[in-house]
Amino acid sequence: MTAIALTGLRAHAVNPPNILFVMVDDMAWAGGSFQMDPNIPESKSDYHQTPRLEQLASQGMTFSNAYGAGPMCSPSRVAVMTGKSPAQLQTTDVRQSHYITDLQFTNYFSGFPLTPPQSNYYFANETTIVEALKAANPAYRGGYIGKYDWQPNGNFEGADYFKDHCCQTASPSDPSQLVSMTAETIQFMNAQVAANKPFFAQVSFDATKAQLNPFNQAFGQTIQDFQALPRGTKHSDPYYAAMVKDMDTHVGMLLDQLDTLGVADNTYVIFTSDQGASWDPGNHQQNAPLYGGKGSLWEGGLRVPLLVRGPNVAAGTYSDVPVVLTDLFPTFLDLAGSTQPLPPKVEGTSLKPILMNGGDLPAGQNSLQRAYGPNGELYFHYPHYVGRYLPNSQGGYAFTPLVPGDIATPSSAVIDGDYKLIRYYGENGAPDKLLLFNIKENITETADINSPLNLAAQFPEKVAQMNAKLGTWLAGVDASLPFDVKDNFEMVWNAGSPGSEAYRWRSVNDVDFYDREVWIPHGGVTLPAGTPGANPTRVAAAPFQPGLPKNAMSFDGNDGLSQRYFQVSDPKLPTVFDGDHSATFETWVKFDALNANQLIFEAGAAAQGLSLTVGDGDGDSVADEVRFRVVGKAGNELTVTAPMNSFADPTQDFVSLTTVVNDAPGARFIELYVNGALMARADGTANFAMLDWDSFYRASLGRLSAPDATYSDTIGASAGSGPLPFLGGNLQGDLAVFKFMNKALSGDDIRNRYNAVLSPVSWGLDQLAGQSAVPIYRPADLTLGAAESSKLLVIQERNDVLKSAISVDALVTAGSGPIAPAPGNLPQLAAGTAFSSYLLHYDPLGSSAGLQLVTGSVTFDENIIALLFGGQQLALSDKSLGSIGNYGLTAPRGVTWSNGDYMTIDSNQRTLNFSLSTLGTDLLQFRVLTNLATTPGPPTDPSPSADADFNDDGVIDAADLLVWKTSFGMDAGADADGDGDSDGADYLVWQRTLGTSVANVVEGSPTDFNHDGQVDGADLLVWKSAFGNNSAADADGDGDSDGADYLAWQRASQQVNTAANAASVPEPAAGVLIMAAGLGWLQRRRRVRRIA
Repeated sequence: MTAIALTGLRAHAVNPPNILFVMVDDMAWAGGSFQMDPNIPESKSDYHQTPRLEQLASQGMTFSNAYGAGPMCSPSRVAVMTGKSPAQLQTTDVRQSHYITDLQFTNYFSGFPLTPPQSNYYFANETTIVEALKAANPAYRGGYIGKYDWQPNGNFEGADYFKDHCCQTASPSDPSQLVSMTAETIQFMNAQVAANKPFFAQVSFDATKAQLNPFNQAFGQTIQDFQALPRGTKHSDPYYAAMVKDMDTHVGMLLDQLDTLGVADNTYVIFTSDQGASWDPGNHQQNAPLYGGKGSLWEGGLRVPLLVRGPNVAAGTYSDVPVVLTDLFPTFLDLAGSTQPLPPKVEGTSLKPILMNGGDLPAGQNSLQRAYGPNGELYFHYPHYVGRYLPNSQGGYAFTPLVPGDIATPSSAVIDGDYKLIRYYGENGAPDKLLLFNIKENITETADINSPLNLAAQFPEKVAQMNAKLGTWLAGVDASLPFDVKDNFEMVWNAGSPGSEAYRWRSVNDVDFYDREVWIPHGGVTLPAGTPGANPTRVAAAPFQPGLPKNAMSFDGNDGLSQRYFQVSDPKLPTVFDGDHSATFETWVKFDALNANQLIFEAGAAAQGLSLTVGDGDGDSVADEVRFRVVGKAGNELTVTAPMNSFADPTQDFVSLTTVVNDAPGARFIELYVNGALMARADGTANFAMLDWDSFYRASLGRLSAPDATYSDTIGASAGSGPLPFLGGNLQGDLAVFKFMNKALSGDDIRNRYNAVLSPVSWGLDQLAGQSAVPIYRPADLTLGAAESSKLLVIQERNDVLKSAISVDALVTAGSGPIAPAPGNLPQLAAGTAFSSYLLHYDPLGSSAGLQLVTGSVTFDENIIALLFGGQQLALSDKSLGSIGNYGLTAPRGVTWSNGDYMTIDSNQRTLNFSLSTLGTDLLQFRVLTNLATTPGPPTDPSPSADADFNDDGVIDAADLLVWKTSFGMDAGADADGDGDSDGADYLVWQRTLGTSVANVVEGSPTDFNHDGQVDGADLLVWKSAFGNNSAADADGDGDSDGADYLAWQRASQQVNTAANAASVPEPAAGVLIMAAGLGWLQRRRRVRRIA
C-alpha cells in the first residue's frame, strides 16, 4: 500500500484515542437482541441472544439507517478499508470472481445477455485506514486480525500485526475461529498498551457466516442451550443462533479486556457487519422486517447493524441519519484527531458531528455531505446476476433466480432522503427497470413491479431526478456497468491521451467498463525501465501523418502491457446470446529495427486466441514480415503473412497494421492490411466452424503477460499446425495508436480510416484543368487495374521533411520550362528539405492495346521543386515520399516519353502542364514535390468527405459537432466520409473543414444555459439549480441535467477561454465544487455506449 501525507493532528488533553473495530460477517440488521430502530419493534431478533451487544448499544449510539457499501463480503470490506465505493474500486463482487476458473466466475459471468465486470483483487496503490492513521500520527499502531478478502496484505497495508483468517478451517474447539481471533486481538491490544501506543485494532470475525458444518460454527454447549429454547417466528435455527451468541460472547471478552487494561474510557468501539444476512430461500423471514438479503440491493442485503461507543458519545442514543460504511474511514481519522484533507477520491464523510451531537445533525445542517452526495445521497452498485439459466419444463432453459421471485439481474441503487430508487439494467436492448420506494413510510420493498409499494409510476419526476443522480455518480466514480457484447463498440488507445492514471493506458472511448478500457503493466507498476515486465515509456513522436498523436508508447524489448481480456461474443451454451466472433484490430507502430522476432499483441491462449507478430518469413535474414494467426476453440486455425516494408519503412515512419476476423457463417476469413491496403487473406474451408478465438484469457501488448496460476497465459494462437507466430522476441519500438472493434471492417472501411489519419487528398492543390482530377478518396491500392480512370488522378501523399538526400529526375527552379529526361547523374534533393509530395497516376479505363493520351494542367499552392518520373526512382522513393499502401511490384511505372509527350512548368513555378501517353494495358505515374503546403486544396466534387454540415443548415459549426457526438458509434448521422458510420474519421473531416475558428465552436452552444450568448460561470449556476431537477441545463439532449451536461459546459467554457480575451469564469458555490471535484476524476473521453 502507498501511505499518503496526512501530517497534522489536533492537540489532545489525553492520549490519542484507541479504536477497536469489530466487523462480523453476514449479520442481519435485526439479527441481534438489541433493537435497531426504536420505532420498529421487529428490528431485533425473536430468538438470537446478544447480551454483550445489548450492553454496547446501551453504552453508545445505534445507527438505525446504516448500510454496507455493497451486498457482498469482498466489496464492502475493501470499501471500509479505503473509504471508496466498490464501484470506484472496480470490486463489486466477491474476490473469487477474479479467477476465470472459479465457479463464481464460470456460473455468473458468462452465458448472460449482459457481461458483469470481474472484481479487482489487488489494491497495491490504495491507502488503507491504518496507513492514513499512521501518516496522521506515527505513534499509532495498527493490527488486523480475521477475514481479509483482498490483496496484498500484512505490512503492505501499514499493519504492525496482521493475521488473515479468511477461509481457514474452523473446528468444534475453535468454532468460526472465534477463539483464536479474539486471543490474537487481545494480545495485540495488550502489547500496544504496554508500549504506551495508541492503537487501531480491527477484528473481522468469520461469524456470523454459516459454516458448511454447523458443529464448526458454535460451541456444542451453546447449540444445546438453544435447542432447548422455544424457537422464534423470524429466527429458529439453533445452530445459527448459537454462533451469534458465541460471537457476542467473544465481543464481550474484547470489551472486558479494555476494562482490564484501563483504556475503555479512551477507546472507540465500533461494531458492524459487512452486509446483510443471506437470503435463505427456505426462510423469507431471515431478514424481516427487511426484504431481500445478501447479493441484492434490497434493504435486507444492504442494511447493517452499526453500534459506536466511546468518549463523548452519548449512551443509549439512536441516530436515524442514513450512513454507509465508507463513512468509517473519514470517521476514524476524525476521531483520531487528523486535521488534514482526506486522500483523493474518498467518498465517505465523517460521522463525528453526529456522534458528538446525540445522533442528530448539527444545527442548520439538513444532511451529511459527500462527494456526489451533497444532500446525503447514498449510492450502491451491484452489476451482477443472482441466478442462472436452468432447464425448464418445456425442454428449454430459463433464467432462474437463486431466490424465487427476485429480479436477480444487474442493478444499481440510490437512496435520497426518504426515497430509494433501484435500477435493473435492461437486457437485449430493453429499457432499464426502475423501482421507487418510500423506505421511511414503509421499510418493506418488493420485486413485484406492479405492487403498490413501487411508486415509480406515481412519481415519474422523482424517478427521473434520482436516476439522473445515480447516472452522474456511476460516471463520476468510473463504475463498470454490465456490458452487452452484441453492441458494436470501438476501443481507441491513443498515446497522445493516455489518461491520468499512473502506469495505465486508457482508451479515449468510454464504454463504461474499466477492464475493457485499460492496459496495465503486467509485471508490476513500480519496476524500473529495462526490467522485464516494466511499463513502456511515453515519448514524443513526430509522425508525418497529421491524424496521429505527437506521442507514442515506447517499448524497449522488456516492457509489456496487459489487459483482462478481449471479448466480442458470448457463445456459452445452452443459451447463445452472441455467437459472432468477428473483430478488427488497428495498430500504428514504428520499429527500432527489423532484426529479430517481435510480439506486437496477442489475446487468449495457445489453443484459443490470436496474435500479431513480426519475423523473418521469407528467409532473407530480415524480420520484416508480419503474421496474423487465429485459432478457434474447436481447433480451426487461419494464418496470413505479408511483408510490411514493400512500400513503407516501418523503422522511420509509423505504419498501420489492420487485422480482421470475419466470423460470418459461410464466409469466415481473416485479413491483413498494411497502410490501408489488403496484403493477405485466408478463407475458411467449406463447412468451416466458427472462429471462436475470444475468451477470458489475458491480452498483451509488446510482451506476453506474466504466466501465473490464475490465467496460465500463453501467446495466443501459438499451438496447432501451419505457420505459428514468430516467437521469442518482444516489441522494440513505438506504438502511437491501438484500436479494437467487435466487428469485421470492410476494405472500404479500413481504407477510409487510414485516409482519415492523412492530410486530405487535395491538400495543397489550387486548380486543376483538362484531364486532371482529384479522386474522391485516396486509393489504398494503385496496382495495375486497381484505380482505373479516364483522367490523370492527382493524389497528395505526404507533408514531411527529408531525412536524407534523395535522387530526383528533375530539380525545378524559377524560370524552368520543359521537363525531359536528362542524361548523366541524377540531381539530388538535400536532406532537411520540407516538402509536400503528390503522385500523379493514370491507369486508363479498360484494356485497350493502343496509346491513351491524357492532357491537362495542375496548379499547386506552393512552388514545384522536383519531379520523379523514372520507374526506378519512383520505387526507390515510395518509402520516403509516399503513403499509399500498395503501389504494385510488377507493372511498369513512370513516364515512357512517347513522341509528343511533354511536361512544362509555368514561370510561376506552381503550374504543371502535361500531355502524356501510355498503352491502355499499362499505367503511367510520376511524382511532383513542392515546398511544404500548409493549406487544404479545393474540395473534391462529388465527395462524401466534403460534407461536415451534419445538421444540413448550410454552416459548418459547433452545432454539427453536437450531431457528431450524438451519432458517434451509434448511427450514420455524422457520416462525413461515406463509410456508413459516425466515427473519429468524420470528426477529423469536421475539424479540418471548420478550420481554427474558436468562435464558431462556441456560437450557438447548447451549454449557454441562460441564453445570453456567452458560455460562462453564469451558465454553471443554471446547471447547479437544474442538476437532477429539470432539463434547464440539458446540453446533450437526453432530457435531464446531469454530470454529462456539466462536462459539456466545461469543454465549451474551456474553448471560450482559449479565444482571445475571454472573460474569466466566476467561482461556483460550494455545493457545485463538490460535484465538480468528483467530475474531475473523469478523463475527457468519448462515451460511445451507455446502458442506462
